[in-house]
Amino acid sequence: MNIDEHANVRYAAFDIEIAREIPDGVDDWATLRPLGISCAAIHRAVLKPNDHGLAVDYESARIYHGAEQPEGRYANQMTPRHCQEMAHHLLSLDALGYIVVSYNGLGFDFDVLAEECQSQSMSQSLRYLTQRHVDIAFAFFAEKGYMPSLANACAGMGIEGKTEGVSGSKAPEMWAGDIEQQNKVLEYVLQDARITGHLYEKVLERKRLRWITRSGKARSWRPTRWGVTVDGSRRLATVAEALELPEPDTSWMTDPWPRTKFSAWLED
Repeated sequence: MNIDEHANVRYAAFDIEIAREIPDGVDDWATLRPLGISCAAIHRAVLKPNDHGLAVDYESARIYHGAEQPEGRYANQMTPRHCQEMAHHLLSLDALGYIVVSYNGLGFDFDVLAEECQSQSMSQSLRYLTQRHVDIAFAFFAEKGYMPSLANACAGMGIEGKTEGVSGSKAPEMWAGDIEQQNKVLEYVLQDARITGHLYEKVLERKRLRWITRSGKARSWRPTRWGVTVDGSRRLATVAEALELPEPDTSWMTDPWPRTKFSAWLED
């Protein structure tokens, strides 16, 4: 693998928030589908390496949501057209050489987006992109058999955390509120996309991911599988590459998750 340590790094990190509230005690959100998408965000950056690591050369963000309503708030969820607009943007960034990055995008964000686009052709295109993109959480899971939360991974890497006062579970209820509440959710989804990108940057710089366990201990993972972008820069394994890795030893777990928990929808 011929990696150019002086090549620019281009990525587009994204995140979605669902419109439907998940009741307490429901572990399998898929049983409540369709979930709808209230809003989403894409954070993209071009990074140039220097003596101190990676420095930002270009950075931008785009937020997606439904149309503004007469009462001054946004629609309860994005229409298929809005979802397709976001999907087209991700596909175009991939075509331009950006590495699309997510945190659990295989098991959640891409799956929901493909359904909400309500287009067979777009669904197929998103399945293709899902396998090409880098899902930090799934790359970790493929080697370890479990995954830390985004918040715990950011804490371990010393990255600014999630927006205070909002969470994925609270976001649907807040989005159903007034414009002030909706703006807090927009801030939250953009921050999640942003810190996903920053996490990817730090993993590339340090060649490892450090996270904080539930018990408060610091742990570290050094990926065994790396790839190369079209520009020659290092990247984490794509979903397709991670799926090819040997299954980890999960005999110590009481109820380990199979990889199909995240990837089964690709075959539907």
